[in-house]
Formats: sequence, C-alpha cells, structure tokens
Amino acid sequence: MKNKILYIWAITIVIILSSIIILQGKISNNTEKSISDKIIAFEKIDKIIESKDNITNKTTDDVAIAEKEIPIINKNIKEKQTIFVCPVPKKEYEDMWLLNIGQDTGLSDTTYIPKDLEKISSTYSARTNICLTTSALENLKIMLNAAKKDGYTIKVTSAFRTFEYQTGLLKIAKDNGNLDANLSISKPGYSEHQLGTAVDLSGLSINFSGADNAFNGTKEAEWLEEHASDYGFIESYPKDKSDITGYIYEPWHYRYIGRENAKLIKEKEQTISEFLTK
Repeated sequence: MKNKILYIWAITIVIILSSIIILQGKISNNTEKSISDKIIAFEKIDKIIESKDNITNKTTDDVAIAEKEIPIINKNIKEKQTIFVCPVPKKEYEDMWLLNIGQDTGLSDTTYIPKDLEKISSTYSARTNICLTTSALENLKIMLNAAKKDGYTIKVTSAFRTFEYQTGLLKIAKDNGNLDANLSISKPGYSEHQLGTAVDLSGLSINFSGADNAFNGTKEAEWLEEHASDYGFIESYPKDKSDITGYIYEPWHYRYIGRENAKLIKEKEQTISEFLTK
C-alpha cells in the first residue's frame, strides 16, 4: 500500500514537472515572438523616421526661404503665432518688370526684390503666403473674376520667388535625378518669378494642382489662352516655341506684361522674349 502511494506521488510530480516545462516553453516562444515583433516594428519606425528626415532635409531650405515670417509669442495662451509679410527690398533697385529675362539673360543683381509686392488672398490663390506686384495683382484679380463669371475657377499656385527660393527648387529637381531640370526650372537669377510679375495658374478641374501638365487642354487653360492678354498676361512658354524661349511648354505659366504690350504680342503672334528683343 505504501509503495502504491509513493508510485502515485511520483507520477503526479512527473506530470506537474512536465506541465511546467511545456508551459515555460510556450512562454519562452511567445516572449521570443513578442521581442521579434517589437524589433521588426522598431526597424520599420526607424525607416519611416529616416525617410521623413531625408524628405525634410531636402525641403527645409525650400520652405524656409519661400516664406518670410515674423514670430510672435503670445505669453497669455503660450501659443506661437506667425504673421506673414511679403519680402521688401533692402535697397533701391531699378524696376525690372520689362526685363527680357531668360535662359541667357539674368538679373544684374540677384538680390532683386520688387518694391511693391502684395500678398495674394485665398480668393485668388490656392496657396498661402505668396506675393505679386501691385499692378500685376490688380489685373490678375480682374482676370480671375472674369473667368469665374464665365464659369471657370482659376487660382495661383506660385508667384514671386526669391533667388534663394529658386535655388532650392532647382536643387531638389536635380537631386531627384532630373537631368533636364534647367528646361523647366529657371536658374537662380534667371526666373520671371523673381520679377514679381509671373504666376503659375491652375484650375478647379484638376484640383488646383500646380505646374501640372494635366492643366493642358482643360477648359481653364483654354480660357486663359483666349482671354489672358486682355488683362495684360501672356503665356511665357507657349507650345512649339522651345527653340525661342529655351523652356518646355508650360500652359500654366503667365507673365504680366501690361495690357498694351500683351495686345501687341498676341497680334504679332510673338513670344514675350521676341517682343522684348528690340
């Protein structure tokens, strides 16, 4: 009887020990899987962070120099606010609005900033914090209001750019492998945008996508081709004129040249470059 009891106890202990070993094995496997899953997750996060950092490094300069901000600290609510103002010249410049600027002709002073830049309101701009000269902006508003009246919503996606901003744009394009970037993005100091009279336009039909070939052939683009000159704007880089302009066809890019000048350019079927070459 005593031996039988000892035998039962021995079997019981073996069963308990076996259960503990099996349980420990499961816990160990689960723990290892959990650790492995966490390592994979952290590796993915690191890759996302690294990717984000790379994007930020490429665009930080571009964004920083695109906007001039005045930070104001509200001590009462402890929130940082910003007020945007258009760049102002730090010295007196000759007015360059009729400069025949292009691939081979740049500004004599790359620090050039027009003296009368004004912020474009959201009514006429798809982006915040972009500027245009007073005369160009006044005529732009009239033009876009006329388009709206005809049933087309057109807005600005880019306007005045500083030398530094243009440098950033071209660098990003080249860094991304665009070997022909100079055919679509002007060299710094050679851009109509720095004159403060050029705009990139887009339409509601393509959700105001900026500098997009999808704008070609849209009703908004067709309206501009027909009516823009009435308001002093001319398409700078028209179709089949690359040998003259030095740039690819850009149906979105217009420059304010004055109503009388625009009328003559359209009548003579010239490019802005041809008209200004006298």
